[in-house]
Amino acid sequence: MSVVDLYHVVRTWSDQQVKAGKISAVKANDFWQKHGSNYLEKIKSYFPIGKDVKEGLATLRVIISELGIFGRYHIKEYRGRLHIVFKGHAGARQFLTGTRYGILHHKIVSLKMTSAGMKSAAKGGLIFGILFCTAIDVVDYVSNDRATLGQLFGAVGMDIAKCLIGTGVALAMGLGTAVAMGTAVVAIGPVAVGLIFGVGASLLLDAIDNRLGLTKKLGELCDKGLARISASAAHLADEGKRVWQRIETSEVVRDLSQEAGEWSDWIVKRASGVTWQRGFL
Repeated sequence: MSVVDLYHVVRTWSDQQVKAGKISAVKANDFWQKHGSNYLEKIKSYFPIGKDVKEGLATLRVIISELGIFGRYHIKEYRGRLHIVFKGHAGARQFLTGTRYGILHHKIVSLKMTSAGMKSAAKGGLIFGILFCTAIDVVDYVSNDRATLGQLFGAVGMDIAKCLIGTGVALAMGLGTAVAMGTAVVAIGPVAVGLIFGVGASLLLDAIDNRLGLTKKLGELCDKGLARISASAAHLADEGKRVWQRIETSEVVRDLSQEAGEWSDWIVKRASGVTWQRGFL
């Protein structure tokens, strides 16, 4: 089974679109010039960000439609439990139809209005980002005959680091904004700030990586480390063979072998001289 380079697959796909009359040859060539050479990198960089932006904007649209751009909520304690309290007529709202909700209520969590909602969204985004980027890295490794295992480890490691940092920045800024606003929070504030800084951090990290070649350098370090491990394993295997050969040819082993042979001959000789009589047992 042969492995086809994924970039060749992208080129083949664009050629098929031209033959089917879906796009012109000029547009197909422009697409290849802009995206073909690093198609996977663009998908890996922008798809998770696009997903976060889409979900964040959807959340902001719901909040604005329910509370307005500058709508606020207050955090108050009822019967020993913290609640989110909304002002205004609840009947005019379609989603937040109550006047107050517990901070762990599923509607509040889904709109990322409290730390529980922000942490849940950050956890989901982080897991998706790591899994998606890792899958792309594995596909790139499998489809590229020139790719090395160290390059795969370097790409996966750098992607995980960028996901962790980007998610951490978004969560920290969102929580910080909510804390800074106190008990009267502008509803869209934490979500908008977290989204802006999270996307900005992700784009900045990608730019730094591309500028400094951090993923490539990490891959080279991984290749060197794997080469050292392989060399050490081979050295240990050779050393083990030499030690075993020395043991096999040692005087102690020869003496033990000779002694075992003598004992074996004595046992056989004694056993051959034993006679069994009827009725012995």
